[in-house]
Amino acid sequence: MTDAHRHSVVIVEDSQDTRESLAMLLELSGHHVVSVANGVEALALIRAGRVRPCVIILDLIMPHMDGLAFLDDLRLASPELARIPVIVCTGHEGLRKAAVTKGCTAALLKPSKPDDLLSLVEQHCPPVAASA
Repeated sequence: MTDAHRHSVVIVEDSQDTRESLAMLLELSGHHVVSVANGVEALALIRAGRVRPCVIILDLIMPHMDGLAFLDDLRLASPELARIPVIVCTGHEGLRKAAVTKGCTAALLKPSKPDDLLSLVEQHCPPVAASA
């Protein structure tokens, strides 16, 4: 596994436009990004060890596996995976509160300010250029 894959930000978001916008914001800020469209894909990558994220940005309403189910499965997968910080981004206040109850690291309401998201990400995952 490359150093970049050990310092990856994983974006789990079903909206391609949102996924691409978040990835561009983070990549321009020096982060290595892996983007997937749902929780099933993200868990498969993480469990297989193909990526070991320093932080996960998670949407809550997605097909195949919603964000709350993803949080449950990630927390139950192993103690190591349970420690990965998860930043929830959602447009639904009730779901945001539910994610906080399930132990996400932070929860932002969409639309969120790019600087707020970057600040949260960088608390857990320095830019790749800064960690080299």
